[in-house]
Amino acid sequence: MAPSGSRSIKRGCQRVLYWIPVLFIALIVAWSYYAYVLQLCIVIYLLVYHVVFIMFVWAYWQTIFTKPMNPLKEFHLSYSDKELLEREDRGESQQEILRRIAKDLPIYTRTNSGAIRFCDRCQLLKPDRCHHCSVCDKCILKMDHHCPWVNNCVGFSNYKFFMLFLAYSLLYCLFITATDLKYFIKFWLNGLPDTQAKFHILFLFFSASMFSVSLASLFIYHCWLVCKNRSTLEAVRAPVFRHGTDKNGFSLGFSKNFRQVFGDEVKYWPAYCIKSALSLNLKGCGSLIFYDMNLVILIFTEVNVSCHWCHENVLFYNKNHTFDSISLPFTYFLKICEESHMIKSSVLFWGFFQLLKIYLRLDFL
Repeated sequence: MAPSGSRSIKRGCQRVLYWIPVLFIALIVAWSYYAYVLQLCIVIYLLVYHVVFIMFVWAYWQTIFTKPMNPLKEFHLSYSDKELLEREDRGESQQEILRRIAKDLPIYTRTNSGAIRFCDRCQLLKPDRCHHCSVCDKCILKMDHHCPWVNNCVGFSNYKFFMLFLAYSLLYCLFITATDLKYFIKFWLNGLPDTQAKFHILFLFFSASMFSVSLASLFIYHCWLVCKNRSTLEAVRAPVFRHGTDKNGFSLGFSKNFRQVFGDEVKYWPAYCIKSALSLNLKGCGSLIFYDMNLVILIFTEVNVSCHWCHENVLFYNKNHTFDSISLPFTYFLKICEESHMIKSSVLFWGFFQLLKIYLRLDFL
């Protein structure tokens, strides 16, 4: 058998095995539903239970099936750049090539040695907070970790779903533990009839209590990460910038850090909505989000404080979760927006006003 064929078979078997933890969680949840609804069957409890259960399952589903975002095509090497890089055998010469490519990209982080972060597998310059996942074999934007329990990378596109999944699963387990407690006490006092439900009530209490402890510790840890604007990887190894290592390099303060994940509008925090979409921010730099029914435009402003200049990278995001990107000077920003025909004049004026504020603020630095 050809090596490529054996690798594809191995890869296929691995993909099947990766779903085993997800299947295990699904079976546990299905059994808990049976034990609580059909065996315990207290009507007033079931009303609250089903609300929590639906939100829990919904958040889990979204965490699993929301595809991680990958770097834009502008970060990939062109064919000519790849050939040029392969011909150079010295590390410093290769870094010169990478620095030339990176100068027009909004890249601030470096390796520990101060070199440009480059992925050999994906053949691209890594954007800030982007890391290569060995399981997915892709570079993931704002990668937090690869979670085997959801068989997916947790990153920029689904981190809010992951946080909601932790919150609702913890609430689910705590609710079961609290409402099942008195029946568990009756079990020890022999106050329950000797039926099949007796086993389910006992095991349900132990399972919910055990998961509550583990979920609480994980949820508290990720709440701390959100407040500090760090990923799990950044908590283990602080990001390196041009000026050196800075563990708080992406922190914008508690309020802005929290809103980066959950959005600006409080009413959308318990669930996902297009208006609570995530935005990227770098410490000291501005970012704006324009919302429209069919289009979202994210503007990442790159700032060089010493020279007082900046340029915008405008990303057009459509419903198919694909990106089209174009780098342009500020003077052409309005022209591009006018040609899109999808941005209302009021939104365009608001965006111009916000960008103007950024420039005025930079002039006083």
